[in-house]
Amino acid sequence: MKHDQHDRTLTPLAPQDPFGLFYTWWRGDPLPALPDVAGLSIEPVTGERVHEVVIQLDVSEIEERANEGHQLYAASVAGEVVGWGFSATSTAAIGEHGITVVLPAGNRYLWDFVTVPEWRGRGIYPHMLQAIIAHERDVEQFWVGHDFSNVASGRGILRSGFHLVGKLYPVHEGGFVLVSIDDPERTRIGASILGVPASM
Repeated sequence: MKHDQHDRTLTPLAPQDPFGLFYTWWRGDPLPALPDVAGLSIEPVTGERVHEVVIQLDVSEIEERANEGHQLYAASVAGEVVGWGFSATSTAAIGEHGITVVLPAGNRYLWDFVTVPEWRGRGIYPHMLQAIIAHERDVEQFWVGHDFSNVASGRGILRSGFHLVGKLYPVHEGGFVLVSIDDPERTRIGASILGVPASM
């Protein structure tokens, strides 16, 4: 997508809430301290252990994600898996909405996070985001998003130290536009990664 397409004036469908929110954390941004979760361990998972952690996905989908460079991380307490999520290294599809995330070198897209129901509300998600940042030391920029209605995810993302860079709206012309919050540079880069125009 050419850069000038990210500066086109597009008209969001109105009045309505945005489709989703998009966040980023760049190497050098502060990471706030999080309350400890006793016994919490977060680590990358590979090989046969992937099937043990992500039980809601069938084998073929797990293998497809591995082949596409999606690294699984699992959160455990006393050996019990309490959450998991993926770090995409090259591409990721938000298939139901026709969005394909394309990641330049040095970028990651964090997606498909799940916290086991009885462990929700204890800060597992923000701990996982920070653990991935700490583990992937050679990565400069991390991106993550959520549906507008998923308020709990938004709280966890902000608690972990990510910054809101844009709101994703459907537009009359078809597709979506990423509307900037307060950082045009990061919004333009985020829009490019999502393959949508940016609006300042």
